[in-house]
Amino acid sequence: MQIPPMKQLLTLARGLLLTGLLAGQPSPLPAQTDQPDHLRAEELMQIEIRLRQYTDEISSLEATLSGASAERLKRAERSLKAIGTRWNTYFQTRQSVIADDESLLDLLTHFEELQQETADSIVRQQQRLNELENFKRAERFIAAQDTVYKQLQRKALELSVAPQLAGELERLKGSEQLLLADIEGHYGRAEAASQTLPQLKKRMQALTEQYISLKTQSAQIQETVYKPFIERAKDYLLGMAAVAIVLMFVNAVVTKLKMLQQARENAKKYQDMLNQNNQDYPTI
Repeated sequence: MQIPPMKQLLTLARGLLLTGLLAGQPSPLPAQTDQPDHLRAEELMQIEIRLRQYTDEISSLEATLSGASAERLKRAERSLKAIGTRWNTYFQTRQSVIADDESLLDLLTHFEELQQETADSIVRQQQRLNELENFKRAERFIAAQDTVYKQLQRKALELSVAPQLAGELERLKGSEQLLLADIEGHYGRAEAASQTLPQLKKRMQALTEQYISLKTQSAQIQETVYKPFIERAKDYLLGMAAVAIVLMFVNAVVTKLKMLQQARENAKKYQDMLNQNNQDYPTI
């Protein structure tokens, strides 16, 4: 169900107020229609001044919310409630007069809209502060795991040298997976915060690089298994052979490029020599 806009709610409330008053509902101070015009005008002016004062108080309060700290937001919330309480107390004694004047009703609508907007601004700023705190907490937590994962990798390699240590290795893998889940939770909250707060974009990029590094180390730990010494030596030799092949390929490419460059230089020298010889022949 779609929620009606604030202006519609205020208009409805104003209509109910007028309807209730016209139906003869009791009011703390009924409108005195028999008072002289100049006294009536003076009362309306006093109400308007009071209403504008409350509106100005809320406007000044709202202007301080951008970038406010958590403590400042708490004080702002208390101030907003205090203004609302004072206004409600005053309104109870003047509601019949206000309901009888269109301009005062318009001011009342504006006041209540501003009051709601300010309350919403406090909530939004508090949410931004919460998101920022989540991001900072994720930064601290993920940065601290770099040393932890290096220790886990070293321990996993130590436990993979003997089949008798397979049970401990599996327990280490299980603990690492729990830690990774915690890391992913922090990273997810940081990512959500960066989408809400664009100023965190660069810091999020750095955090993502750290997160990817930890994920890579996690995969290496989970792939660690016991291998006999002969198989380890074979893997090592195969790795060294692969490196040697890559180096040979790179060396061949470099040599080929040098040969091509030398050929181009020789061709250019030969062309320059032909051009010089042609210039020595007499022309008719």
